[in-house]
Amino acid sequence: MESPYTINENSEKRYYKGKINWSFRQYFYTQEGINHVSQFRTIAYFLIGVGLVFKIPEGQYRTLGLIGLATVPVLWLIGYIMATRGNKSLDYFRMRDLSTFGKYAIEMQERNLHQQDEIIQLNKEIRDTLKELKKQ
Repeated sequence: MESPYTINENSEKRYYKGKINWSFRQYFYTQEGINHVSQFRTIAYFLIGVGLVFKIPEGQYRTLGLIGLATVPVLWLIGYIMATRGNKSLDYFRMRDLSTFGKYAIEMQERNLHQQDEIIQLNKEIRDTLKELKKQ
């Protein structure tokens, strides 16, 4: 049985291809961008600050809104970069430099998998030996 965590043709069709999945990815990239710029309220604070510093009159609030909309592609780009490359690097550095227990847990999981493979192999050998004894 295939692992549900293995990326193969079925998972590509089910989770990556298609209009709905494309829209999920776009949403995810935008969310990542927003998260890495310290939430969306940062933009609102920026726009308020620009309005106060430059003393923009009420009639030009639409300009501030357009500035806010102009940041969406930047957020999307940051989110895309973080989702496809940045988070992998951050996870690697966290694992390598910061988390001794995390590294130990992964080593233990790998060791357990290796031991389970050995146990499966021994069980197969025992089964084969028992089959041979039954034949005799």
